[in-house]
Amino acid sequence: MYIQEADASTLPRPSPSIVRSDRWSPPTDDLFKANSDASFNNGTYPNRFVASPELAEAIACEHTLIFLKDFGFRRAIVEGDSLSVIPKLRHPPVSRSILSVHLENILRRQRDFDHISFSE
Repeated sequence: MYIQEADASTLPRPSPSIVRSDRWSPPTDDLFKANSDASFNNGTYPNRFVASPELAEAIACEHTLIFLKDFGFRRAIVEGDSLSVIPKLRHPPVSRSILSVHLENILRRQRDFDHISFSE
C-alpha cells in the first residue's frame, strides 16, 4: 500500500487549465491593494464552521475588508485567487448557500469605502 502511494507521488501532475500571471502589479492612483487568501486542509486543523475551501476564501475576503476599514483605507482593491468568490462578488448571485451569507456581508461592507473593487 505505501509503495503504491509513494509511486503515485512521483507521477507527473496535470497542468492547470487556467494560466495566470504570478507577477504582482501595483495599484493605480491612490488605491491600496490588499491580497485576500485562505488555506484549507480539513485534516490538519478541522473547524466545524469552515466546511469548504470556497467558504474559507469568502471568510478571508470578509476579514480583508474589516482590516481595510479598521486601518482607515477608504479606496482599495482586494485581490484574491478564488475562482468561486471573486467572480461572485463582481456579479452577485441569488443563492441560499452558506457561501452567499458571507458574500452578502462582503457586499454590505462595500458601503464603508469610497472605492472598493475585487480582482483576481
